[in-house]
Amino acid sequence: RAIATNNLEAYAVPTIDPWFLSYTRAGNGFPFNLNLLSNINLGTSLYVVGESQDKAWLLVITPYFMAWVKAVGVAYTDNTFINSWIHLTNKSMIAIITPNVSLINNKVILSLAF
Repeated sequence: RAIATNNLEAYAVPTIDPWFLSYTRAGNGFPFNLNLLSNINLGTSLYVVGESQDKAWLLVITPYFMAWVKAVGVAYTDNTFINSWIHLTNKSMIAIITPNVSLINNKVILSLAF
């Protein structure tokens, strides 16, 4: 189990190289990159089910689809983190709208850079 630590781009295959079909058919040429499936928002829960040989890419299952993402945007979680996350999301949430913010409590320092 894991969580998205950045907004991620979700790919059909583990590469950022674009994939285009025939330019003669609408929706198949540039700029319609068929390799880029969707985006995954920061904080989305993930299941990691595969890894590329170079460990740069992870095959993940999101609540909505399965895709390859860059490994640098994913953190593995444990039951303690998951239980804390569920508990805190049931209390209240905040929206951070200022870049380079640090949130501090007595146990954790979280620094967000946009």
